[in-house]
Amino acid sequence: MTVVAVAALASVPAATAYDETTAPGAHAFLAVLITDKGIAVANSGRLPRGVLATFAVKNQSHVDQNFTLLGHKTKTLKPGDKASFSVLLNRRGIFPYRSTLDDKRPFRGLFIVY
Repeated sequence: MTVVAVAALASVPAATAYDETTAPGAHAFLAVLITDKGIAVANSGRLPRGVLATFAVKNQSHVDQNFTLLGHKTKTLKPGDKASFSVLLNRRGIFPYRSTLDDKRPFRGLFIVY
């Protein structure tokens, strides 16, 4: 009977720790600026795992553009248009972002979740 009680108590902290590590830790707002020269992502394109990230995209170029990252994509943005989307960064890794309307090198990059 003592063994059952010890086993039950030993499993409680593990369950609590699991819940705490999977909950969103913070909410970050990142500006994404698209110009005629390329795409710039605020915060050097790096955030820790567990953050809810909102990407606010503004097209300041002279042509239509969009922005895609982690399976999310803005609508086609005309010059001066804005759009946003939020995504929970629940996996560590290096993820590509880009404009699907202009595939030149400055319109692509990597976002790091550490």
